[in-house]
Amino acid sequence: MAYNLRSAEHAATSSNFKKRRIQWSNIWNNDAPPKIKVFAWRLAKEALPTNVNKKNRHMNMIDMCDICGEGSEDAFHAVVDCQHSKNLIQAARKEWSVPDDELLHRNGPEWFLQLLDKLPKQDRGFFIMLLWKNWNDRNAITHGDQRHSVEGSLRALSALCKTLYQIRQPTQPQLKGKNVSHEYLQRRMDPSNVKSARAWVPPEEGWLKVNVDGSFVEATGEASAGVVIRNAAGEVWLATPASMLCSRRCKIDGM
Repeated sequence: MAYNLRSAEHAATSSNFKKRRIQWSNIWNNDAPPKIKVFAWRLAKEALPTNVNKKNRHMNMIDMCDICGEGSEDAFHAVVDCQHSKNLIQAARKEWSVPDDELLHRNGPEWFLQLLDKLPKQDRGFFIMLLWKNWNDRNAITHGDQRHSVEGSLRALSALCKTLYQIRQPTQPQLKGKNVSHEYLQRRMDPSNVKSARAWVPPEEGWLKVNVDGSFVEATGEASAGVVIRNAAGEVWLATPASMLCSRRCKIDGM
């Protein structure tokens, strides 16, 4: 009897360990950029600097949400339940596959791991980026910056997806640190809507090539730009997310 009981307990423990390992792998094995995966890990560990955590560490006197004022700000509230987060999630459903409200609920300290486990593999990357954007907006608002509109946040997410898609195009070089899978982007984005990129031509020896791109939204006045600087060997000296459509050259000092 003791042997049978111990064997059954060992089997259950092994099964739980395997399931646990798979749940954590859902955070690291998806298409989000590395820094956003680290955010997801901190979210799962309840390690974000929310007002609840700050109060528990005697850094704040209260734990109320600074944005909506409708409840204590733990991680779930900040990225899912706050009104700004709810609005962005709802708007994102019009363009991407986002979990229904029935799945977006706090069912214990491991709500995030359990939720990722229920999502299709190709949907996890974008969902993690969506929650990261909510957290990013929260930081911008609480640190005194201008409140982000839902439309602006949605455009920023779309631009991030477009950048990740373009990085993975076979006609473009692989940027160091930007080797991101795009399975879910391929499924959602029509390549005909993405500007085709020309094959990159290296500069002459002793020169740097600066590839730049920018965009402007006339209706809102918002603009963005990006830069990639490489030498004749194709080594990246500096990179910011952007498509590479026009070129400038500059002489390397001392060469």
